[in-house]
Amino acid sequence: MKEVLKRKIKNFVDDPRRSIRNARSRWLGSWRQWTSTVNPEPILVLGNQKSGTSAITALLGEATGLSYTIDVFCFFGDAEQKLLVGDMDFETFVEKARYRFSKDIVKEPSFIAFYEELASRFPDARFVFVVRHPVANIRSILDRLGLPGDRACLSASHWEQVAEESQNWEMILRGRQYGHEGDTYIQTLARRWKMSARLYLSNSDRFKKITYEAFTQDKDVRIYELARRLRLDVSNDISDKVDVQYQPKGQKTADPQSFFGERNLEKISEVCQPEMKSLGYESLISTRTRS
Repeated sequence: MKEVLKRKIKNFVDDPRRSIRNARSRWLGSWRQWTSTVNPEPILVLGNQKSGTSAITALLGEATGLSYTIDVFCFFGDAEQKLLVGDMDFETFVEKARYRFSKDIVKEPSFIAFYEELASRFPDARFVFVVRHPVANIRSILDRLGLPGDRACLSASHWEQVAEESQNWEMILRGRQYGHEGDTYIQTLARRWKMSARLYLSNSDRFKKITYEAFTQDKDVRIYELARRLRLDVSNDISDKVDVQYQPKGQKTADPQSFFGERNLEKISEVCQPEMKSLGYESLISTRTRS
């Protein structure tokens, strides 16, 4: 206790402005938490990481004037891991994150692993699902993390790099706790995409689907269409907001063939082909795609 107090005093002396900002931020977070009420009828946005969920959520909120939150688990340490292994129940997590769940629109890609819990906890929720071609989706994830796509396996330094990024990203790349671990990192990510696609296909009557590809072709029009499908009023013009970057952008890379190599492209196609066909996607992308 004394050591903690000494460290806090030292931090204040070294940088009083930063200490005050941090204290204010913690106080504000606590205040929001204790004064917030969980929204019983949120719009829940699901979809794999790097499929466009952040931009779609933000633009939907801006177009309709509704409050929104982009990501949830990143604010709560190892809460996702505890949920996955059964050390925390979902209701406890919702209460823990009730400021985030007080919003009108709640987006969290990793909710694809907790759909049943969400549907049970929020029976009156409306659901949106964002899908993206698996080759482009997986490439964008690897670009975001600065990882290559053409290796048989990742090196120790690559795994250290992922661990430094965040625990959640490492969990996704390893796949074990989600149940989509593969023989290689590419197969693991392909299985995650498959898990996500199967969730939508098995519950398509509950979801309003929007594809990343259609969204990027005509962003404002697609958002207005989505709002109408959700029975929401469009109150704001978002044409000046469609190119705002809502999440860290991946690096520009070569075409998928050069990025993945033939072997890894075949792995993705082999794992994802049935769901790709059901979603209307071709097996390979031969043109350059964006992160």
